Amino acid sequence: TKFQEKKGQISDKDLLGYAENIMFYGSVLMNLEKFNQALECFRFSNVIFQAKYGSDHLTISENLHSTGFILEKISDSPNSQHQLEEALEQLTEALRIRKLHLVGSHPDLEETLLCLGKVHHKLGNVGAALNFLPEAIRARDVRLGRKHARMDDADALLQVGQLHQQSGQFRQALHSFEECLDIRRQLLGGNHPSIGELLFYIGNLLREVGNLDLAQMKFEESLAIAEQADPDSLETADTLFSLGVLHTEQKQFSLALDAYLGSLHIHKARGSTKTAIAEILNNIGITYFGMKEFDRAQIYHAEALESLIQELGDDHVDVAFCWHSLGVVHQELGDQAEAFKSFQNAVSIERTELYLQSLGMCLVKMNDNENAYVCLDEALCMKTLDCGNDADDDLAEIQRHLGIVWMRKKRFDESLKCFEAALKIKLQIPDCSESEKDHRHLINCLDGALEAVSEVFGTQHLKYARLLHQKGNFHGTKKEHTLAIEAYVETLRIYKGEHGDSHLSVANTLFNLGVSLNAKGSPEKAIRCFAKALRITKARLGEDHLDVADTYEQVAESNKLLLKYNDATSYYEKALNVRKQATGASDLKSAAIMHELGKIHFQGGLWENAERAFKESVRIRTVHLGQDDHLVAESMYHLGLVYKSRSDSAKALKYLEGSLRTIKSKLPSADTQLADNFHSLGGVHSSLGNIGKSVFCYDKAVQIYTEVHGKRNGNVASSLAGKGETLRSDEQFQEALSCFSECLDIRKTVDGPTPAEESGNVMSQMGEIYSQLGDSTNASLSFASALTAYRLIFGTKHQTVADVLQKMSAHFVKVGEFERGYSCVKETLSLQQELFGEDDTRTADSHYCMGTILYEWNNYAEASK
Repeated sequence: TKFQEKKGQISDKDLLGYAENIMFYGSVLMNLEKFNQALECFRFSNVIFQAKYGSDHLTISENLHSTGFILEKISDSPNSQHQLEEALEQLTEALRIRKLHLVGSHPDLEETLLCLGKVHHKLGNVGAALNFLPEAIRARDVRLGRKHARMDDADALLQVGQLHQQSGQFRQALHSFEECLDIRRQLLGGNHPSIGELLFYIGNLLREVGNLDLAQMKFEESLAIAEQADPDSLETADTLFSLGVLHTEQKQFSLALDAYLGSLHIHKARGSTKTAIAEILNNIGITYFGMKEFDRAQIYHAEALESLIQELGDDHVDVAFCWHSLGVVHQELGDQAEAFKSFQNAVSIERTELYLQSLGMCLVKMNDNENAYVCLDEALCMKTLDCGNDADDDLAEIQRHLGIVWMRKKRFDESLKCFEAALKIKLQIPDCSESEKDHRHLINCLDGALEAVSEVFGTQHLKYARLLHQKGNFHGTKKEHTLAIEAYVETLRIYKGEHGDSHLSVANTLFNLGVSLNAKGSPEKAIRCFAKALRITKARLGEDHLDVADTYEQVAESNKLLLKYNDATSYYEKALNVRKQATGASDLKSAAIMHELGKIHFQGGLWENAERAFKESVRIRTVHLGQDDHLVAESMYHLGLVYKSRSDSAKALKYLEGSLRTIKSKLPSADTQLADNFHSLGGVHSSLGNIGKSVFCYDKAVQIYTEVHGKRNGNVASSLAGKGETLRSDEQFQEALSCFSECLDIRKTVDGPTPAEESGNVMSQMGEIYSQLGDSTNASLSFASALTAYRLIFGTKHQTVADVLQKMSAHFVKVGEFERGYSCVKETLSLQQELFGEDDTRTADSHYCMGTILYEWNNYAEASK
């Protein structure tokens, strides 16, 4: 009104100047964040500009841009939708005008593009925002170059990243976040709270795409910054919460619990809403559930439920979710009545497929078949609409429980349809019986189908046999070999009754029965099964069929179990020859056979044969799987062991390190394969004189073996022995003795009354160290203990016994105990002559040692002999 009154007092020729003054005043107000007054200035002046300049003048674009900018800034008010739509209209027109007059890299154009992107983002127009925001950034890059960092750039990149994340373009989102991070670090340093905020966003994105290890790293960086700024801030609490979610997904429940409890402490101290606290309580309950501490899980879910009801009322969807979580816990505790109440409460708030499924399955356990059917049928309809007949285990479980309901109603045809549908879905799911729970459900499904088939067709029907055979296969995958064998034997009886003794179904069942017998430790019985299967398969399919190769391979496994390595080698080679005819022996199965042949050759000390086999296995597996596959790493590891045994340390290092690089990325940090690799690398580095690297590798092996098996374990002892040997070679004698002593202490527990060869080796080395240190008493005791151990292991007439006697004699000569030295070397010489004859170098060494003793003893006549 003031502006309008003043306008009436101004001549037409001064009107433009008046409008420009009002627009300038609006800009001042805008910078002072007096947005409503500024908006009034821009709207009033724009009417004058439109009348004087027409629609395409740059002054009008500046006015429209400022109007849109303010509307976007104040769009958090209740009328934000209307304000955002008006802002979009103003900014779109401003952009049109500016594009008529300005080059694409002009800062004014960039500002309008940036503002338009923000408005579209707030309106939920992700695609449009993804057009405008990157265009604004490109304009800045053209004008100033990427080296010129401004906070506006960082903010725009952050928004672009969030938009990409919302639209599922995760790689682009990560790229934008990382660019934003670089700019913020340039401008603010590495420890500014906004850096922590961005690392938090990146962590959530990485968790969303399944890169949990890297996500954890980003969350921990974010947490360190947040705790440095304020350890009790909500930012710290939120990061701890996200770490808890991450650790839960990694099944690291203790770490998850620590993170959640830290977040809970902060939220309670800061008086956060009950909803925020309830979310953490519920997640703590889920964590205890994962730890199978169901009583504690129940307490936290109940506390979360109480908080949510107080804050949100008893009919909120979050309350329904909490009721459902509580019901699942009650089920695990075996309290079906309480589980039923919880699930019923969840369904009364929201009839989702999950809640109906849980209620229906609970009712099945309570034998309320009518109500169970109603819930499960509704859940099935919803689930089918949602995911069709895809490989969804929830869908399979609904079908399985419907099968149980129909079975109880004596509707066996309907029951069979449901069980078969459930099985079909489950078998499409990768690793469908990997977890104990999934395996139990699968076997229950097969048992239900078997019962339905027996009612409809009888127990001699082929359909019954096929299901039974399938059941045997699944028992076999879970190493339940006794149950697998029972299933196969019954299947075999039905197939023979239906088809006779020479049908392929009989051969297949005999083959699977043989595999289970091998696994159960009955290789003789397995060989009989394989022989019968082989006769049928050759007669039906010919000598060169792949099924024949598979059977030869299993016969080789049986002979390995019987320690008949020559026969095992022969059958592996037969399997390879058949595969060569069929596939050229370049398939993965051939690679697996080559790998097993390599292990047999390695065990027999046939290094060249082992090298050839493992090299071929590496080649084939690399062709099919790429260099970064764990099977390639496995063959590389064994090839490295071959070179280690041949003292070709450079090649051993190449293959062992290559194997380690792959398995570190594929396996959990506490896996024995990793420990085995570190242990072997410790020996290789020691032989190359890389003492620090050797000790590091042995320490890593000890750490992993201890984490997996506990401290008192043979593998831990072996790595300590290896470390001790390395330290001894570097003349770190006290440290070496400490490792050897720790190794022997573990060996006493592990080995029992009969010591391992390693114990003798360690005691012998300790004897040499004590001798070198001048500790004659401990040297004598160590050598004597080694001698006792070797005699227990190998008997009295063995090269190892002779070797330690020779070391003892050298020690006694060194300390002037010639009589004891003479006694030891005399026994050594007698053993060498008996074992190797007079013309062996080892016998010559003993003669020389005896001569040295006699010379030192002043018995020159005998010494000359």
